Amino acid sequence: MNTLIRAVKYDFLQRIRSYSFLLVLCATLLITYHFVPAPGASYSTVRFGTITGTYNLVWISYVSAIMTAVFLSLAGSYLVNAGIKKDMDTQIGPIIASTSSSNFKYLLLKSSSNFLVLLSILVPVVVMTFCRFYLEPGQESFSLTTFILPFGIICIPALFITAVLAVVFEVVFRKQYTLKNIVYFFFFSFLLMGSNFQKDSNFDLIGTRYLTNHLASQIEAAYPDSATQLSIGFVINDTDAQQAFTFTETSWHGYFIGSRILWMLGSLLLLVICALFFHRFSVKPTSVRTEPRPETNKHLLGKMDLSALAIGSIDYTILPLIKTEYLLLLRSAHKWHYVIMFSGFFTSMLAPLNISTQYILPLLWFLQVRKLGSLGSKEFQYNTHLLSFSTYKPLHRLAVAQGIACVLFLLSLAIPVLIRLSIIGQFASVVGIGIGSILISTLAFSLGTLTKNNKLFELLFFGLTYAFLNRVPFADFLNLYTAPYTLTYTWIAMSILFLIISIVVRRKQVYKN
Repeated sequence: MNTLIRAVKYDFLQRIRSYSFLLVLCATLLITYHFVPAPGASYSTVRFGTITGTYNLVWISYVSAIMTAVFLSLAGSYLVNAGIKKDMDTQIGPIIASTSSSNFKYLLLKSSSNFLVLLSILVPVVVMTFCRFYLEPGQESFSLTTFILPFGIICIPALFITAVLAVVFEVVFRKQYTLKNIVYFFFFSFLLMGSNFQKDSNFDLIGTRYLTNHLASQIEAAYPDSATQLSIGFVINDTDAQQAFTFTETSWHGYFIGSRILWMLGSLLLLVICALFFHRFSVKPTSVRTEPRPETNKHLLGKMDLSALAIGSIDYTILPLIKTEYLLLLRSAHKWHYVIMFSGFFTSMLAPLNISTQYILPLLWFLQVRKLGSLGSKEFQYNTHLLSFSTYKPLHRLAVAQGIACVLFLLSLAIPVLIRLSIIGQFASVVGIGIGSILISTLAFSLGTLTKNNKLFELLFFGLTYAFLNRVPFADFLNLYTAPYTLTYTWIAMSILFLIISIVVRRKQVYKN
């Protein structure tokens, strides 16, 4: 047991002692800060019809717990879903496989480390929520149990289940990392939609249904004829018709707490089952060539006329590099990836235009999240940065070629949509999709260059895609929901900012190495 605890401790410390984790933590705090709208804010996050809560302790703690559980259960998996892969890449896996440690013990180690990483994000969120309560003048007296119990009963089990599911998905899908991310995205989306229709909170995996049922019951008691349709998510500029309601504290029933414990035990049972099928870092042996190589005729080597050979020409143009980078983006995938990608590509030709633009195209781009995430970091991931940085003008040629190839790759996936929009004269949407491809490309390259991995980009691109599918106006990176050119200048400014960041950081990396 002491060995397991030490292993969990050092694995946890190794994962949080990086600049990428610090950036993810800052981004998470920035997002979670807006989970509870301040009085007079122009947006809402949790509503029951047109009714929201007054800015008191109960509303602050409950809404923060609900939004944190949903957000970290969804985005947290993308933060901790590569623990086994990292052991394989660093060749630590075969060393672990040669020890007497069981599969379950190893998977439990990874799950525990994932849970501690997510918990290390939850703690600053709780502290920030506590500070927000005291920074608002004229607040009521503080009750620790009222404030902390929602986080302890709702968020902690949800994070534990998320940490275990991240390991389970990694075991089930093995090396199919992109498929794993896509499946988890749809799994959580259906899970979240199911919790909205499921009234019984005991069957809610995330656990937020218990709180929303309690809040809705108070509204129904005060306003019997009022609509209590639950809405969770950022709604911008829709607060004029809202009505404030003062909610009271709920009583936590033992059966609900027991159901949360059973969900955690069930996830451990699932981990036990996965341990039976864990590959334990087994690698298929490479085929060995048994045919003897033909012997080289050494007498002919001396008679060769090297002057008759063609003289190689040096090409300093950027076009061959763009072609190579484009082919790398196109070919670096499994067969199933091509099946889904081309299915989505041809479906966007035949489906209704609003379905193609609002759902198929963003999901088709999100399917490439792993390729895009490695745009600025693959040199460090494959340890080829010294070779890449020693080439002719690596900043002006290689980096620019990668960015252009990424934009062309995204636009090639959007060709059916672009043609259909051009035919009906919606050129503003065509321009918006083009700017969106530049935004995603510069974001991927800058974050990959800055963090030297793809974690932060996967997290942000996932959140951006999820918000876009839920028609959040400020997440309309394709300029399809908002008025024409409303966010165009914003996305152009952000693209220029990401480009400047990537140039500065990459220039420093080139001269440093």
